[in-house]
Amino acid sequence: MSEMQTTQVGFYGHASAAAAKQFYEREGYLILKQWFSQHTIENLRTQARELWTQPRNPSLVVDFGARPLANTRMLLKDAPYEGSLINHKINDVFLESDEFRSVFLHEKLVAILAMLLEGLPSICNSLHFTVGSSQRAHFDTWYMPPAVEDKMAVAAVPLEPYIETNGPLFYYPRSHLIPKYKFSDGHIRAVEAEMPQCDEYLFDQLERRGLKKEIFYGNVGDLFIWHSQLLHGGEPLIDPSKTRRSIVVHYWRKGDIETSREYVWMWGKEIASHAGFYIARDHQRCGKVVDPEGQLEALTSSSRAVAKSRLRWLRWLLPH
Repeated sequence: MSEMQTTQVGFYGHASAAAAKQFYEREGYLILKQWFSQHTIENLRTQARELWTQPRNPSLVVDFGARPLANTRMLLKDAPYEGSLINHKINDVFLESDEFRSVFLHEKLVAILAMLLEGLPSICNSLHFTVGSSQRAHFDTWYMPPAVEDKMAVAAVPLEPYIETNGPLFYYPRSHLIPKYKFSDGHIRAVEAEMPQCDEYLFDQLERRGLKKEIFYGNVGDLFIWHSQLLHGGEPLIDPSKTRRSIVVHYWRKGDIETSREYVWMWGKEIASHAGFYIARDHQRCGKVVDPEGQLEALTSSSRAVAKSRLRWLRWLLPH
């Protein structure tokens, strides 16, 4: 399952690995066309489909982002099959599958991630999506800031083509250069009640810098790597019948978990695997979860301001 595609001229659309790193540092992302072979993609698709078949893995956890299961986190083995057809994400397959790790810690992928992170990568989180997330514009550091500033990279792999109607990923090139917004606790981790002020700051920064939204119409086999501070999200799902199967993997650097005592749920033993590492930790706890994207919150007095900010984001995301 670890075969990689190596037939493209140059370094997957860049003149060299060094040129790719320069592009990443300037723009905040890399798109490496046809990184994965068709054989690897077919194996990943098969594994993704089998996650919902019986008997299901007894340890995997799934988060739902749409009604009637919105904001619910449960064991995948207990989830109704109908849940596979609505907005959801299956967490942390990397903890259960060496086959999965063989792909996302393959020596070629580890080499480029190590170049970008300036240290060996260690998987800390993985997500399987069946449909587009439709997430608002956000930084991953709002919800999972790395132990060492800016030392997290994220890899997304389309298992199906990203098209206009299935909620493709959008992003703002160079947004990783925006000075980080600090919440009232002095941290970059999001405080939901303070998101309207944070949004105002971001609107101002986007306008001042002339940053424009781009859409990643990824093809099967492509690899999209982004900086932890790249502003991104999911386009609306225009056709609810369309799936957009994909995998997203978050990487910290080897050893950085030892410097952080903030995330109890992240604590675990760092284990060598294939060409990299992963954090062997417990799965996330089940139950009701905070809705960090604010997609389904009730309009209380405090959240009306948040909702107003969401509407402004929707206007901002329209072509202009």
